[in-house]
Amino acid sequence: MSSHLRSLTSQQQAVLQWIQDGCPDGVYTTGYGHRSVAKSLERRGLVTISGRGPTWTASICPAGEQRLEEPVPPPPAEPDLTAADQLVRRVLGAGGELELTESDDRNEIRELVEQSLKSPLRPHGKKLDLVNDFPYVYAVVLVDYFGELVEARPVRILENIRRYHPSVKQFKQNRDTQRVSEEHVGRATLVLQSLVQEAERRDIRVPSFDEARLLNRSNSNSKLSGAHVIFKVGDELYAINIRELPLKGGAKIEDRWKLRGTRPQWILDRGYEFISSGKLELIVEPIGYGDTRYRDGKRKRLEDQLPEVFRRLEISRRHTAVAKQIEAKREKYKKQRHEKEANIARQKYIDAKTWEYFKELSERWQKLERHREFLEQARAAMASLDPDELNQAQAFLAHSEEVIARLDPLGHPEHLVPKIKEPSYADLQQYTPNKARFW
Repeated sequence: MSSHLRSLTSQQQAVLQWIQDGCPDGVYTTGYGHRSVAKSLERRGLVTISGRGPTWTASICPAGEQRLEEPVPPPPAEPDLTAADQLVRRVLGAGGELELTESDDRNEIRELVEQSLKSPLRPHGKKLDLVNDFPYVYAVVLVDYFGELVEARPVRILENIRRYHPSVKQFKQNRDTQRVSEEHVGRATLVLQSLVQEAERRDIRVPSFDEARLLNRSNSNSKLSGAHVIFKVGDELYAINIRELPLKGGAKIEDRWKLRGTRPQWILDRGYEFISSGKLELIVEPIGYGDTRYRDGKRKRLEDQLPEVFRRLEISRRHTAVAKQIEAKREKYKKQRHEKEANIARQKYIDAKTWEYFKELSERWQKLERHREFLEQARAAMASLDPDELNQAQAFLAHSEEVIARLDPLGHPEHLVPKIKEPSYADLQQYTPNKARFW
């Protein structure tokens, strides 16, 4: 295909049309990018250029005119998007947090989140995650994908050991817990010491069992007590063990208790003779549950896999840190929600008690008004009494009038200022949705 038949970009098409129109002023007012584009058109035989600087001009060639007469090919069709691609696009369009609606099928969304790892629209180092907890109602969010963000870095494998870490030294000296045949103890020791030195270089603590037991927040120390080496990565403890994989076979060991002290205890605990394979396996166990194993293979030795050990530990550390942040955010959200509900309940309590106080004053005043009416009627009726009874009646009614005046809330304006006691927890409970706890 000749060069002039190759498709033009939209910018080349626009400059070619501008040259066809006689290079009118006012179209390209800044920079000289259009002249560079015109130069590329000249190389393709579509235009000719003459002059430089203020005398620069261009004119279209017959091939250029023919090109303008040709129909502009449509832009290449966008590849079909899968449902997972569309979900990624929705989440990105929502700023990384897409709250789901009732029309979104939960099971389908869960499958699409898993499939989205292969989506070309997913940003590098990010992945979709489905959350259904505070502070989200039900949402798909964009989170860090540490599997892409954390790279494996080289680990220096020692050829000899000048100074042993106490845990490694104990492994080397204690045949009862080595789980490695005698001819391969040296290599296993080098692997452990290489791990320890790399861990310390990466600011990973390597505590003794006694130190780890004090740091352990769980109730079980069984993994720690049998570990060859212990790592503290962030807040997490890991038991590191190395062993040799046995070959099949091996005679059964009879009367193991009689052989104590004559053979390593780890072999006696097996109950069968150990047939060496020379293949080592490293076991990394978090204190919680699960483990990750690395072993000699056909193509990779255990030593070659140590960078991946630290990569996994770093990924785990970051996941733990994110989980703590989410938990702190969740607790903050809960606290804010509870405080808001407590304030609403308190205001409802105050409103209710204020209204009760108002009704009490109003009912008291209405009763006193009826008493005043009776007082007037009583004074009119006592006129028929003899002098002694009249004096007694007058004294009685005068005392009653004093009592009425003393009890009248309108006669004592300070009573119009409600005095509501601070509510207790029990007071707020009846005004709280779902009887939520505040303390």
